Amino acid sequence: RKKCRVYHATSDDPGVVIALIHTRIEQLAPAVAATAAQQAKATRLQELNKRLKEEYVDCFADHLPHIQNLPDDVYHRIELIPGTTFTPSKGYDCPKKYRNAWNSLIEDHLSNGHI
Repeated sequence: RKKCRVYHATSDDPGVVIALIHTRIEQLAPAVAATAAQQAKATRLQELNKRLKEEYVDCFADHLPHIQNLPDDVYHRIELIPGTTFTPSKGYDCPKKYRNAWNSLIEDHLSNGHI
């Protein structure tokens, strides 16, 4: 945190004290405005989060089970629209210098039953 400056009025003139208070308020105003903007942004994100979860309530689970309780025999299947053609292709190209390392890593996972 930043240290606050302490202002001492050396005059009995109330105008000096008021000027010091005014100066300090002007110094603090941007920080207060930034904090208010951050709070408004956070509130807006919370509202959007709530609305999204309400709209897609069937997609969000109330409770996620522990990983040990998840089924391990579930596979997925993507059904294409009838008449649609599918062309298998690589997702991305792997540089040749990494292929052996990736292949051995994938083989390790396959042999251990992870994939």
